[in-house]
Amino acid sequence: KSQFPNHPWVWLWVVRDPADLTIENMRDKLETIGWASEEEAAEFEGVQFQLAHVDVFSGFSVRRDPGVGLVWFGALMGFVGIMLTFYVPHRIIRVQLAKSRTGTEVIAGATCRLPSRFDREFEAMRQALG
Repeated sequence: KSQFPNHPWVWLWVVRDPADLTIENMRDKLETIGWASEEEAAEFEGVQFQLAHVDVFSGFSVRRDPGVGLVWFGALMGFVGIMLTFYVPHRIIRVQLAKSRTGTEVIAGATCRLPSRFDREFEAMRQALG
């Protein structure tokens, strides 16, 4: 049988003197009674404990979290990084220059992306140099 809503159970503990209960000694002070359900009772020193009924509900918790701004900032930085990676063209141009009788000429070049755009920029750079 499940411990979830199709067959609910409750785990019971007892504390004999709640005034002495602290966070540090909680393990020592709690005595286990056991599981109780609507069908089966748990017994402790002659007293029967049984789950009377189950109220089904849904809910959510709203709380203040001072670190959430930092998390959102990190998410924004990650999003900006992804956008820069995919939508800003990389402009790494490698050029080899050689001297000739008429001056310096651009004789070789390479890029990692957008070869058609690189051809136009490479030609413009070649004409500017020479």
